[in-house]
Amino acid sequence: MRETDPAAFKAIVHHATSEALIKAQALGFSGHPPVVDNIQTELGDSFVGIIPVLMKAFKVLLVLMAFFLSSLFLYGLSYVAIMPGSVSVQKLYFDYSGIASHPVSNQIFPETHFRKTLPHILDNAPWAVADFFSKHSQWEAYNDDTIPAPRTSNRVLKPGGMYQVEVILDLPQSDINIMSGVFSVLVEILSVDGTMLASSVRSTRIPHETGWVSTIRKGVLLAPLLVGAAEETRTVKVPSFRYLVENEEMPLRYATVTLLSQENKPIEVMTGSILIGEELSSIQLLMKEWFFTCCAAGTAFIFCTHGITYLGFMAFLERQDRPRGDELSLDSGSDVVSQGNSGEDQVDT
Repeated sequence: MRETDPAAFKAIVHHATSEALIKAQALGFSGHPPVVDNIQTELGDSFVGIIPVLMKAFKVLLVLMAFFLSSLFLYGLSYVAIMPGSVSVQKLYFDYSGIASHPVSNQIFPETHFRKTLPHILDNAPWAVADFFSKHSQWEAYNDDTIPAPRTSNRVLKPGGMYQVEVILDLPQSDINIMSGVFSVLVEILSVDGTMLASSVRSTRIPHETGWVSTIRKGVLLAPLLVGAAEETRTVKVPSFRYLVENEEMPLRYATVTLLSQENKPIEVMTGSILIGEELSSIQLLMKEWFFTCCAAGTAFIFCTHGITYLGFMAFLERQDRPRGDELSLDSGSDVVSQGNSGEDQVDT
């Protein structure tokens, strides 16, 4: 063995220490020994405190809430896109006075089977008429200049097309309506010249609810009810006609709606309307009749799709980051080896 020079050995150690510090700073290490850093990291991971845990839980809840709201919004857009729109909607203004003559008694329309068999009920029942051609409804003009231009003069429905007719009633939750129970809605549709095309009688009632359900619902809507933004009414939808075919020679123009109640007690109606829309397919009918069930199932499906897509995207990003870390470790290892070889060469020299 050759004899080692203390001064040369000291210079080599000083040079190696300087190179190691420069290399450690370039790789981002702190001045503390790695063992101390590992101990601090283990201590930090073992005790994170309650606030970081709450923050993580809050972030997770925000992500889940965003997924839920976006899923509900997408289902709403899908529902609007799938369901057909209404062809014509007319407001209904029911006459309770008994002063104005009914359209049939005023010879606007001919007598029908119902009016021949039940005249004593129909004469006192509230009624409304809708004209799908005109912009005005149920008021008389004594000068032609006061009548607005009609919407159309030919027809509102396509010849041969199938349609549905639905009556929508907003009923106040009064004692009269609750005690009336089941009542019937008579709808008669007529052509341009007053020819009776079809008639329909459907029974309905104000939706029933128990006392505690009514209390909870009114408690939730207490603020809108107090300021007048909402009213104590329940909406009733009466499907009067299904698969109604438009007659090519006698287009539909008029519709009369009469409310028939037991013991001839008038039903109180806040607002009403009659709607004509395209006939529903099987899927559209399912989505309409089972609205909340389909909404829950569709929202859950879109929510799961969001979650799977999000997890797959995060896994893809993690997979893309792994090769970079491996290359960095390999490059750093090769640099250390090359530095060690150069140091050995300097010692030998």
